[in-house]
Amino acid sequence: MAKKLFGKMKGHDDADKEFLLPVRPDSAISFDHRGEPMVMPRIRGFTNFEKLPNVVGSIGVTTDLQLVEIGTGTEVIARAASGGVNLKSQVTTPADGDNVQLYPAATTTLMNTTIRAGSTPRFLTVLRMNTITAVFCSAGLDENAASNDVDPSGTAGDGAAFLFNAGIAAELTVDPALVAGAANLNGAADCQVVPASPYTYWMCHQKVAGADTYIATNKKMIAGQDYELKIEWGTDRKPRYYIDGDLVGTGVANTADALVGVNIGLELTATPGGQKDMDVRFVELGRDIG
Repeated sequence: MAKKLFGKMKGHDDADKEFLLPVRPDSAISFDHRGEPMVMPRIRGFTNFEKLPNVVGSIGVTTDLQLVEIGTGTEVIARAASGGVNLKSQVTTPADGDNVQLYPAATTTLMNTTIRAGSTPRFLTVLRMNTITAVFCSAGLDENAASNDVDPSGTAGDGAAFLFNAGIAAELTVDPALVAGAANLNGAADCQVVPASPYTYWMCHQKVAGADTYIATNKKMIAGQDYELKIEWGTDRKPRYYIDGDLVGTGVANTADALVGVNIGLELTATPGGQKDMDVRFVELGRDIG
């Protein structure tokens, strides 16, 4: 729904008249030298996978003009019943480490952004994990998004993402080392200590020049439930993590001018008897001009 900016204007009879100026949700408000509002457009990449082909064994398939799907073996991409894309790991001989991933088709697409004080990037998606056993998933931005690795930890560069790791920590290259009851680094006001069984909840991950940190959240992962995941950077270059509109953590400043791209996917953490899958409703990445 468009925001409304209230103000006054002069009519032909010089009487003040109230008016409403609709403001696009993807716009920033600034003011000119007279104090009049100006709507500043944001650079914005968006897809709900409307150009998605239904493909089996779709390694390297371009799902639209901005994102590419890649994975292990005969993974499947298809339209999700409730909208967006359904990503499935391979059905033939599923094994630990099988993965399926979305990442930018090129570093020049709108599914990439530069983290700088004047751009205030925002990543937004809605996704659903349909099964949450023996699986790891991530969704966010990574400087190494094209590395064919769903795990953003243990690599160079910068990034920020949401992670879920099916009740364990061992699958991540860099152990989050979350200890129930311990102080929660940069957690939200209502999550100052790490909750019990922390790996049954969403986690926040940040990477700064290759150094990984984690923030526990109190948002439990439930199979078959949609989650709105948002990461916003302020002028301080610090990412703020939101789940379903609630602030769940704040990171430290990312490296200035780091070029990061969308990285969303899942990976098997054991050898289960079947496929693992997730629905991604849409992906949006925007930033201010600056």
